[in-house]
Amino acid sequence: GKLDLRVESGDPGLESSYVSTSVFIASGKDPYQLLERAFAAVADRTGTFRVRSEKPVPAALNDFGWCTWDAFYSKVDPKGIKEGLEGLISGGTPARFLILDDGWQATDNDKEYRAKDDTRSDVGAEELAGGGVIEGDDYAASQLTSLKDVPARILTWWYTSVVERSDYDSTPVRVWQWLTHHLIKNELMKYFAEATDWSKRLTSVLPNAKFQELDTLVKEVKGEYGLRHTYCWHALTGYWLGVDTTSPKMQRFQPVIQYPCIAPHYDYTPGVLAAEPTMAWNPSSFIGMGIIPPNLIKDFYSEMHRTLSDAHIDGVKVDAQAAITMLGAGYGGGPQITRAYVHAMEQSAKEFLGGNVISCMCHPTENLYSFRETSVARASDDFYPREPASHTVHVVNVVYNSLFLGEIVTPDWDMFQSEHPAAGLHAAARAVGGCAVYTSDRPDIHDFALLKKLVLPDGTVFRAKLPGRPTRDCLFADVATDNVSALKVWNRNGVNGVLGVFNVQGFSWDRSIRQFKEPDASPPDVVAEASPKDVEGLVSAVDKYAVWSHAEERLFVLSHDGSVKLGLKPQGWDVLTVAPCTELPGVP
Repeated sequence: GKLDLRVESGDPGLESSYVSTSVFIASGKDPYQLLERAFAAVADRTGTFRVRSEKPVPAALNDFGWCTWDAFYSKVDPKGIKEGLEGLISGGTPARFLILDDGWQATDNDKEYRAKDDTRSDVGAEELAGGGVIEGDDYAASQLTSLKDVPARILTWWYTSVVERSDYDSTPVRVWQWLTHHLIKNELMKYFAEATDWSKRLTSVLPNAKFQELDTLVKEVKGEYGLRHTYCWHALTGYWLGVDTTSPKMQRFQPVIQYPCIAPHYDYTPGVLAAEPTMAWNPSSFIGMGIIPPNLIKDFYSEMHRTLSDAHIDGVKVDAQAAITMLGAGYGGGPQITRAYVHAMEQSAKEFLGGNVISCMCHPTENLYSFRETSVARASDDFYPREPASHTVHVVNVVYNSLFLGEIVTPDWDMFQSEHPAAGLHAAARAVGGCAVYTSDRPDIHDFALLKKLVLPDGTVFRAKLPGRPTRDCLFADVATDNVSALKVWNRNGVNGVLGVFNVQGFSWDRSIRQFKEPDASPPDVVAEASPKDVEGLVSAVDKYAVWSHAEERLFVLSHDGSVKLGLKPQGWDVLTVAPCTELPGVP
């Protein structure tokens, strides 16, 4: 076979015929040790990032957390935060870690869209789609109501029924891309301005009107509700569409409009559109991203993080990090500008916030190979409460992605909601994931019986000490669609091992059409064969292991190579504690 390698700078002004470091290849018999050695070698060679074992884990990960995102989306306010924290306390699972997600910052649309109404004003969070938006077809149904709107309704139907389900290089996608840039750009921007936050830019590093008293709020919730850690959300570029280049409060950072390195602006980096064709018709492609030049980005972060520190904020969740990788034209390319942004953000967070950062939407290697200080990063796409097909796929993604990400950071498996049809599946995954445990429950909507399986009365959690990863026999199994295999996830704690077994057969992600793919038939039951040998490095001198099944409430005593077969219904799960036995002198 052969290896084809495509190398791009992301900057039309940067050309080279030689790349000194591009591919690393290694081999070994132990897959986990192989990954550890390989990443250490790459980190040493590049000098741009450090491996997980060299970085401290933020203390917040050992406390139960609550995130405001799915509870409120960007409509969050202080009253809702207090109600959410009070509800968790009342049920005996107090949150000690709060993430104030999107909704606290000062933002606005570009001038020509500022008079538009936000059609989400009267819509509850439970009715919004992922990202806190109104879906395009729902928006069209509510806005396009007269006979003159019939062509637009037909076009909307064609997009959702044909374009969204077509390959990125297909005729429908190419026609749609032409239409969006030549005929219907303003109509789409109207949708983005009225039904999403994606066309908004940051106008100030100070909080918005809802959170003008952020310092008072944080002191209150820490004092009255026993919070130990409070993080605030922001995008790596400030907000979803960057910073407002016309805002007087941004002028000292000299922001400029920058377009992504994709068609129709540039004729390179086609892989971006292959993975996500909608990048060609989103706000950054229509009107550009407001970015701060790399030589001034540290000043921007320092001012924002100092403001947060003064308000007693302990850390930040830094989202939408992949966007900067496409904005390097004129700045030395994607890797160059990404490294400048990430390192400046890390330095600022270390100076003002103790280095406490959760990185999100950051899977390009330009981001990952820049994480010198960042020790926590999201391992997947979002938890989507209203997308039933997403939940088994989410678990599969976080587990397998943790093989790679877990050598650089402690993977974050995202929030979930405890009162949800897939809550048990998500909770069991967090129990073996070695990750933070936090929910995005709406106030007074909780399953406390489930939460109490994860959260102690003092608000702490028993977090496993490693990234949760697939067992050896699952590494190359198709646990989502082969109709046979169970997913098994191993981890260790201070004394024993833990093993999660899951039936995640059924749904999958179809990369060609970028949609969740439904199975042809109902997902089958599967059998998980669980063994002490599934937990790497766990040794009993007497070759006996006590294995406790959480779901069956049953104890098995097995040898190292022995196993027990566990039947699992679709989305079924079990968590096993695996304890090596020892022989005590004088005890028969």
